Amino acid sequence: MKKLSLISLAVVAALATMPAALVGQNYNFTFTSLIPANGDSASGYLDTSGPNGDGSYTVTSGAITLYSSSFPGPITLSLVPGSGDLTSGLGLFTYDDLLYPLGNSPGGGGYLTSENYGLLFEYGSDLVELNIWSNKPTGTAWGPGNTYGLWTGTVGGWGPVEDAGTFVLTPASEISGGISVPEYGGLSMLALCGLGLVGSFVFKARESGLLLNA
Repeated sequence: MKKLSLISLAVVAALATMPAALVGQNYNFTFTSLIPANGDSASGYLDTSGPNGDGSYTVTSGAITLYSSSFPGPITLSLVPGSGDLTSGLGLFTYDDLLYPLGNSPGGGGYLTSENYGLLFEYGSDLVELNIWSNKPTGTAWGPGNTYGLWTGTVGGWGPVEDAGTFVLTPASEISGGISVPEYGGLSMLALCGLGLVGSFVFKARESGLLLNA
């Protein structure tokens, strides 16, 4: 009995301390234009499920707020969820809603799929679409390394925003007592609860003297 209790404790502890990367994660991101004349920027959040086994996670929900002189004020668009190589409702963009948290997407690396895919967001019902994807790291007129394309589209076609810039991804976190605590997935949280229950059982068993006869 004593040996079994110790094994149970070890298993639950291992589950509780497993890396958060083993389950879906939440991220915040920012986009900053590298084209001075545009001056566009954006920020938002992404919720994922996964992993998919190839370094990618599927983005299941999220939103982006775009700050651009092309619109009268900030505009917030919601993620259009999907899986596979998809075409937007207006037929302007292709997307796959994949995120590579380690920046190792195929075709050149980056947080998003390279060239013509990436994430799709929508404002209203096909009123405005926004596609953001990773460019190949071959260097561009706006600087070396990975850049990211961010384009919008309306019923009339592409535009008014056609931009290139940087994309910064950070794990979502909550501030507790001044310390940043990463958000762990549901499996780890269940394991933590299990550890607490096992600990309570062991404490009660010792208190009642059961473990002395184990």
